[in-house]
This record gives sequence, C-alpha cells and structure tokens, in this order.
Amino acid sequence: MECTQDDIPFPATTSWQPPDKSFTKVIMKQGHGLVKPNEGATAVVQVEPLAGLYHMDEKVIGYPFQKEVEICIGESDAELAELFDICIESMKAGEVSELQIPEVTLRNHLGDKLKYDRIPGDDADQELVAKFKIELKSFNRVEEIWKLSADEKIDIAEHQKVKGTACFQNGRIVAAAKRYSKALKFLITVGNKQELEELSETMQDKYSAMKCSCLLNLSACLLKMKRYDSVVTSCSDALNIDASNVKGFYRRGQAFTRLNEFDQAKQDYEQALKLEPQNKAVKEEMDFLMQRKKQHDEKFAKAMSKMFGGPINN
Repeated sequence: MECTQDDIPFPATTSWQPPDKSFTKVIMKQGHGLVKPNEGATAVVQVEPLAGLYHMDEKVIGYPFQKEVEICIGESDAELAELFDICIESMKAGEVSELQIPEVTLRNHLGDKLKYDRIPGDDADQELVAKFKIELKSFNRVEEIWKLSADEKIDIAEHQKVKGTACFQNGRIVAAAKRYSKALKFLITVGNKQELEELSETMQDKYSAMKCSCLLNLSACLLKMKRYDSVVTSCSDALNIDASNVKGFYRRGQAFTRLNEFDQAKQDYEQALKLEPQNKAVKEEMDFLMQRKKQHDEKFAKAMSKMFGGPINN
C-alpha cells in the first residue's frame, strides 16, 4: 500500500534550538525524508505571523506573509532573514513548525525598528516572543561546498562580494560583513596548493585580488562595528597577500589607534605614507593618532599623580 505524507504517524511535538539559542523551533507537523535544505538551496515556503504583539514589516523578515513563495536560502539581507534561513535549514519537506523569536534576539537584530503592543492583562515583566508558522513545502539542494570546483567557488564568492558592497553602500554594515565573510568562506576552501595550481594564471590573480579585497572590505565593516581586534586580523591577512596595500596599513593603523596601540599605529601610517606620500586620509589619521596619544598620556599622568600624591615628571 502506498504511504502518503498524511498517512505517516507523527511523534509528539518536539523543539529545537540553534547553538546560540537565538530562537526556538517547535515542530507542529513532522516532515518526511531524511535530507534537509542547505544554504543556496531553492525552497517553496509559506510564512504566517502568529503573534500580534509586534508590528512586523515583511521587509525585516525577508519573506512575504501568508502566501506560497520560492526563496533561495541565504539570499535575503533582511534583518531577520538569517533566523528564518537557519530554521528552514533544520526542516524536512512537508514540515510545519512554529518559529519563536525572543525579545532579546529581536532587539539585537532590529534595535529601534522593533515595535510592539502589549495585550491588556499581560504581565509587564514577561518577555515578549514573536511567533511565526513556517511550512516547508519542497526544496532543491545545491552541491556542498567541498564538491564545487575552484572556478565555481570563486564565482560564488564574487556574487557574495557584490552583494556585500551593495549592503555597505546602503548602510547595512552587519549584512555587508556577513556577505564578505561568506565570500571568504568560499575562497578559503580554494586555498590548498594543488587546487590553486590547477587554476589558470588569470584565475589565480583573480582569486588573490578578490580575497585581499574581501578582507579589506570586511575590515571596513568591522571598523564601523568597533571590532578593532578583528580589524587587525583581517588587515594583516590582506597584507600577507599584498604587502604594499595602502588600505591595509591605513585601516590596521586606525584599529591600533583605537586600541591605544600607538607605536604600532604609527608604524602602519608611516608605511602607508611611504607608499602614498600625499594620501590625505592617512595624514589626517596620523594627526588624530598624535592627539589621542597626547590625551592618553595626560590622563595616565593625572592618574599616576593622584595615586602617588604628586606630579609625574617626564
């Protein structure tokens, strides 16, 4: 006898959380089969908001509400799209689940864009949770990254880089950083010596230039996000590829300045000015460095004076 999807006995409701516990997925109806969609897969889904406490615009979700739609997992840069993508990647075909996003996650992703109304009688101290019903009707997986050719990985990385630049230009800094990180993930997997040697000379040059560019673009995002240690790492990796890259020295110098690593910042700015003596931005940052160092030294001297009861002689 043929067993249809509706004939499959479903176990009791189960729940699942990603490692960072940013949301909870509660399975309302089990799916079928063993495989699940992966990043880059096309999927037919339907999303329905269940909780009316939040004024959720479809634009922050990345998917339209209450209608069947085909999506490509990982291709939306909406604020909450990543949460939905991770949830969908954990589902099987035919599965229906409730996605529960706690208030702390919503605030981390939406900030001031988060709007909600409390229902009369609700406990004012109770954390609010946004709930969505997601049905995964079908999907088509893409090849796993390790099965792709070097040329395919570089092409995908270029697509991610272009998307990242568009996000950056629109002020979507976090989304841009994620795109550049995805590009680098694909480029890093091309990094073994044999695979690189099999590329044409043109593709090898393209690979190196793109990896360096993605690292520097990521560093620009990380600067705006004030993740200065990560800026130093990204710029150092870029300079390992191109040791005469002015942007690499400039942005690493900016990060060192804000980490109060003044000697290292000065060395980077001096190296950048050796390469481009008339670079106005580098000169301005060097001036800012000297001002910041002076203020830091004066503050330190004042603290020492209070501690030891007298002025500190230079």
